[in-house]
Amino acid sequence: MGNVCDDPIGRLLEEDGREILDGMPPDGWCAITYKDGCLAFVTAIDTDVPEVRERLRRSMDRWLSDPDNPVPLDVLRIRADLVYT
Repeated sequence: MGNVCDDPIGRLLEEDGREILDGMPPDGWCAITYKDGCLAFVTAIDTDVPEVRERLRRSMDRWLSDPDNPVPLDVLRIRADLVYT
């Protein structure tokens, strides 16, 4: 964990005290962050459209089901966050 981001969303997430997980996030997501037991999938895509929200949920589920992805052991909850810069 702990990539330093030079992009606006990465800086915003780090200013919020989130750790950015190493590796590539799944399709449609900018980053996966971790803070205080919460694993958050972060996107800048408008999730008010049901088809888009479903596509993002499926890509998040696929990522979580892959045992090779770096999920912290002490995750208490998982959420999806929409971020605008």
